[in-house]
Amino acid sequence: MSIIRFNDVWEMFRIRFSGEGRSYWKNYWALRGITFSVSEGEVLGIMGENGSGKTTILKLIGGIIRPDRGSVEVKGKAAGLLELGAGFQPELTGRENVLICSGMHGYSGEAAERKLKEVGDFARIGDFINAPVKNYSQGMFVRLAFSFAVSLEPDILLIDDSLAVGDGDFQKSCIDKIMSLKESGRTIIFVTHDTGLLNKIATRALLLKNGRLIEDSQPERVGALYALVCGSPEGKAALESGRLRMVFNNGALFFSWDGRQVTSEKGASAYLFCAGEWLFSHSGQWRITGGGGTRIETEGIFPDKGISVRWIIELAENGGVQWDIYAYSEDGAPLVSDCRMEFCFDRAYNEWFTNVSQGRLGTVSSGQAREASSARIRYAAVKPEEREEDRGAGLPEVVVEPRRDNGDSDGVEVLDGEDNFGRMMLRSAHPPLSSAPKWRSAAAYFSGRIFFRRQSVPVQAAADDNEKELVSGDSRFIFRNGELLMISAGVPLTCSRHIYAEIYGDRQIYDSREAGWKVKKTGPDRIVACGFWPGAAFRQLWEILLAADGTLRMKIWLVCRAVSLFRRRRLQAMCLSSYSSYFSCFGSGEFPARFCTEEYDVLQRCLPCGDLGVLDASGKLPTLSLSFEEEENNFAKIMNSDLFNRSRILSVEKVEPEEKLLFPPGRHHCFSVSIRAFPPGTDLSAGAELRSGKAGLLFSGGRFALIHEGKTLSGDLGLYVSFRSGGRWHDSVSKTVWKLDSCKEGELTCSAQWRQLPIKQTWRIYAKGKGRFAIQVVLLVTGDTLLERQQFNLALREVYSRWSHRSRGGVFGMFPRDTGDDWQTVETVPAGAQPLSASCTKNGLPEVKLAVDEIREGWKLEAVNSDLCYRSRVLRLSNAGETALSPGESVFFSGMLTIE
Repeated sequence: MSIIRFNDVWEMFRIRFSGEGRSYWKNYWALRGITFSVSEGEVLGIMGENGSGKTTILKLIGGIIRPDRGSVEVKGKAAGLLELGAGFQPELTGRENVLICSGMHGYSGEAAERKLKEVGDFARIGDFINAPVKNYSQGMFVRLAFSFAVSLEPDILLIDDSLAVGDGDFQKSCIDKIMSLKESGRTIIFVTHDTGLLNKIATRALLLKNGRLIEDSQPERVGALYALVCGSPEGKAALESGRLRMVFNNGALFFSWDGRQVTSEKGASAYLFCAGEWLFSHSGQWRITGGGGTRIETEGIFPDKGISVRWIIELAENGGVQWDIYAYSEDGAPLVSDCRMEFCFDRAYNEWFTNVSQGRLGTVSSGQAREASSARIRYAAVKPEEREEDRGAGLPEVVVEPRRDNGDSDGVEVLDGEDNFGRMMLRSAHPPLSSAPKWRSAAAYFSGRIFFRRQSVPVQAAADDNEKELVSGDSRFIFRNGELLMISAGVPLTCSRHIYAEIYGDRQIYDSREAGWKVKKTGPDRIVACGFWPGAAFRQLWEILLAADGTLRMKIWLVCRAVSLFRRRRLQAMCLSSYSSYFSCFGSGEFPARFCTEEYDVLQRCLPCGDLGVLDASGKLPTLSLSFEEEENNFAKIMNSDLFNRSRILSVEKVEPEEKLLFPPGRHHCFSVSIRAFPPGTDLSAGAELRSGKAGLLFSGGRFALIHEGKTLSGDLGLYVSFRSGGRWHDSVSKTVWKLDSCKEGELTCSAQWRQLPIKQTWRIYAKGKGRFAIQVVLLVTGDTLLERQQFNLALREVYSRWSHRSRGGVFGMFPRDTGDDWQTVETVPAGAQPLSASCTKNGLPEVKLAVDEIREGWKLEAVNSDLCYRSRVLRLSNAGETALSPGESVFFSGMLTIE
């Protein structure tokens, strides 16, 4: 059950600014279109930069402010630490403040005294409970405020970054208290900048940026993405080479491989020792100064120290990375006397090795590491252990080889990062390679190479009971711990999370890759897998079938032991970034060249049916096509992933109406999808072309385009049909699902089903020679329908400035700014005055004529100007009267198109 629900919430603050002798007011949107819900008992962490809207969300939940737009629903009592000690009076003692605030929350008499004892025992401030609050240290004040807040036992506990203050012992007590509240099923919402704390406490996390929600996912993913997207944009850059992706973000480097994390949220960074203290690279003021292609040049300034640091990062031909660090000292400023590099890796990395020794994490102490470093280690490396739940499968070994200008190696330490939540660290510590007494005279402090070594994909069959594979020709489909890998001729077609499922359930998100699995191969072409999550009252069942033609068919069910709540179910295929184009029944195109901080819906629409897929324009990878079962609550999307996953996503989702979120015990169908790989270069989005002399009619993605000697004559819409019904326009370009039926010499046949009307149309086009095309459009109506207007349109480029029929003619004129619910009619042709034509005086384009076999009663042939958006000249046959259509078949249009 949802205890908190945000629906399209916008929050604005009006702020007064003063400066340069004047003041002015400015509207600041703290939240922009925020939508999410929180289930009872869920622990939600919120991350984001300062000013991203985190505290505003807490204030809305706490009822301190109300949204300017949208709605916020909160069930139960919400209280907590929005401002530590809010309401405490400095002149009163701690005892008096606690008793007064307890009374404000409904406690009196013995209940208030018990509350005072509970707060005092937890705060551990001794006799100071009887001293005025104004005499407290900050730590004592924090202890008292936190202790009182958690003692109120609200239904929803709100914490605004207060766990980051206070001494270490009390922080541990606070975290222990939060963990006990979590285990008791209390709903907790907390704001933090600490990714380690987020991973430890939260069951789910949100990432905010500039008032927008950019990620709602598992804590580890949100924490890692926070490290990538936050920070000054002037200090960010990225490089990629093959499967390797590298992001520089304001003093730290982050590496990913096939979209999976190699480094942790701390990444790779540097410490510089200057004037008796260590300077962390993250604390500098960074900007990108140069590079491009395979190189990043960046500079970090430490103005209070008079130190400037320059990093040069370059991709090497062998797939490695060359990293050089230089330091600059201002005249009179102290020199940087030491440098320490730190590489923090993902949890999957649990083994280390060097040229002289090796071991497992958890067995290496700092003393052993330093002793080993004295043995002149030339390189140090980490690798994942694949035997443990295959968590590290597909990740590369990472080798760090520091070099000195005389050819000797730097000292290297291998440290077990228990203080860093189990990540491993590699350190290279040494004095500068040269001296630099003057500003802008560089001292080289680090020069090294980083290598990523790994086979592309484990293509051999594994003995692990949780990994099974199906084989068809040179195609392999490997099911492995909740994800499905596709491989063709030894080349992976999927990456990052591969093909996996997500369930948005009661209190948390269930990822198929994090379930425990029992897998059986029941035949050469069938795998059955059952996944389960600890504590969940349901399990997931997969059936994977491989057809003789190489089509992979997947069916997924949820099997509930008890009543379970499911808000959304999702199946995603994450394909290689090498796939440059996408296709569907509702449009095709090119993927963006770059990945951004958020996933991007390339079509900006939900696809209710039909095939969708990706193709590689270079012809190296097979074309992938996905089809899914058409159901009322099913839809698909084509996505460009974020920079973290770096993949092309084919997503199928099932979203239930609110009254059907609870599922009774039993088996419930989720998805039925089919995936097929076609030979490289296969363009399933391609339509067909019909030639007539020098003219051509090109059908692609539901659009008919006119061409002549390689030049396009039609506008964006081309030839199309539009109906107005129920007060809305339905055009055959964007509101239908198309199918190419046949294309043979001189004849083209295709059909389309309207998505919101019970009408199917069939187009038959015949090439008649010398630039002439005979066109017939037949409608098949399957249910009673009332049409308010009907149109057959030919939209031409705006350079077609003149219209004519018989002896009359004129100009189309300027495009109107506002055309209401229809476009501007320039001329209506009298009955029998055919054909209607359009021409241009520039560009050498031919005249285009439209003739109708018969203009029936109520129909008109018109010259039309579109609006400023489409900027088209339109030749149109229209009927503006209401028409009631009954089930049956009829000819909608019959005529001749001539290009001469």
